[in-house]
Amino acid sequence: MVMNRGDEIIEQRTFNVTITAEGFVHFKFKPDMFVELEDVLESYEIYKSLTEIKKRKVLIEFSKFTSVSNEGLKFSATSDLDSIAEAIVINTLPQRITARFYTKVNTKNHPVQYFSSKNEAINWLKNI
Repeated sequence: MVMNRGDEIIEQRTFNVTITAEGFVHFKFKPDMFVELEDVLESYEIYKSLTEIKKRKVLIEFSKFTSVSNEGLKFSATSDLDSIAEAIVINTLPQRITARFYTKVNTKNHPVQYFSSKNEAINWLKNI
């Protein structure tokens, strides 16, 4: 499945996925969710299906009070998402602490940056 800008939202249990006007793959995690390894694996599979033709920039937006299991976090940090860059929007202190861990064990082959606002993240992705 190759999804183009303007197509419908892909809705999953813990997140929604769209292609933004800028061509970024946007994962928006729903509020008050605990993201399990199976959710992370599903997000990787969706990304692969959306980007069969080319790599894309990725915008990951966590809502308040959304957290990721240890297994999901470890998989995300050590499995390379074949993308140009990842901008991750975090909102809370626990998410910042998790981001520090993720940064320490991150083995990505592309830039990953954290932001407190979606606009900052989008601007950074535009300039990559």
